Amino acid sequence: MQIYVLARHGTRYPGASDVQDMINKVPRIRDMIVNASAAKLGEVCLEDVESLKNWKLDFNGSSTNLLTLEGRNELIGIAQRLQAKFPSLFVQPYSPSRYLFRSTNTPRTEESAKAFAQGLFDTDKGIQYDIIEDDKLLRFYKSCTKWEKEVDDGDSDALDEYYHYLHYTDMKETLVSVSSRLGLTDTLPFDDVWALYEMCRFDTSWNPRSTSSSWCNLFSDSDLEVLEYAEDLHYYWKNGYGFPINYEQACPVLKDLVDNINRSITADREISTEDQNSSSQPPIGLFHFSHSGMLLKVYARLGLFEDEVPLKVDGFKTNKQRRWRTSLIDPFAANLVFVLFKCESDDFKVAAYVQEEEVILKNCSSALCPLSTFMESYGYIAESCDLDSICNMKSESCSNCSLFYVTIFTAVILILRTFLK
Repeated sequence: MQIYVLARHGTRYPGASDVQDMINKVPRIRDMIVNASAAKLGEVCLEDVESLKNWKLDFNGSSTNLLTLEGRNELIGIAQRLQAKFPSLFVQPYSPSRYLFRSTNTPRTEESAKAFAQGLFDTDKGIQYDIIEDDKLLRFYKSCTKWEKEVDDGDSDALDEYYHYLHYTDMKETLVSVSSRLGLTDTLPFDDVWALYEMCRFDTSWNPRSTSSSWCNLFSDSDLEVLEYAEDLHYYWKNGYGFPINYEQACPVLKDLVDNINRSITADREISTEDQNSSSQPPIGLFHFSHSGMLLKVYARLGLFEDEVPLKVDGFKTNKQRRWRTSLIDPFAANLVFVLFKCESDDFKVAAYVQEEEVILKNCSSALCPLSTFMESYGYIAESCDLDSICNMKSESCSNCSLFYVTIFTAVILILRTFLK
């Protein structure tokens, strides 16, 4: 009956800080690796050394954060596979009232929306795209003062677990391991190793059909696992289950989802068969394109990928089978899809998919969740959603304001009485 898509933008070029690392840090470290290999130091194979020697950055600063060609192809492919998986949802020609496209106002999300439309309708022209400057649905966290001050603020201690891990035994051993593998006499600092790690990840995302990346071959599997855990820690505490404010503020998305499901069911029950093609019908498809910060918070609000034990600085070895693994749940073009089904006897069910794979929602016994169970799990979140109340600092910081002002007023009265006697 209806499909509701939340997607992260596709593969992009690096942001400004990563580009600066690729211009300044990466070539310097690359030269150190080449020189060490020439001196027969380290464990980097000659094929990789030659590849690194010939490497050059083939884009400039003007491309920062823009969608790559591969990123566009990712979204086209996702749309085509969803269309093939749910053909009955796409039998009608495009209409702005039946298929809604919405993205944040960044080039990478706007282009992702166009690529998705291309995959569904063989064109991105003539499609209506809703692009909202201050989008409280797709970028609610940008308007959440409480989250910005308590978690996102650089002066906050909210990310202490992550920052402590950068100096923890696991990471110290990894820095030594990487430096030794590269044949370097001095241990590289974390920032240098992270720059190589980012180079590895971007190189892989830009060339997904390549069997290996010479940048990734600089690391052992255990090195990569430690660096991955560092990033998982960062996003767990910033966007995930680390603090309730991270996911509580995601309620506008659940409210929008629940409202659209309810509208679709109401229309199905009330509108006669001959009116099924009426323009007053609710949307069949709602397609949203946003960012990692939105998607991770929504996962947590839904109760997806939650681990029994919170991720901590000392948890790497005991959390190797963790569910909160951002490389799997939040890659470029990550997508969370909800499909509303109508079964026999007006029996409605909801299914959810992450990266096009079925997931079992909270309290549901299978991937195809009865509507009643779905609403019991998430309906109250939608009904009680008040972003201003959730994100307003004033309510907590002034919880004792009334008492404070009464105390001041009383003191003033007593002083005046003393002087007037």
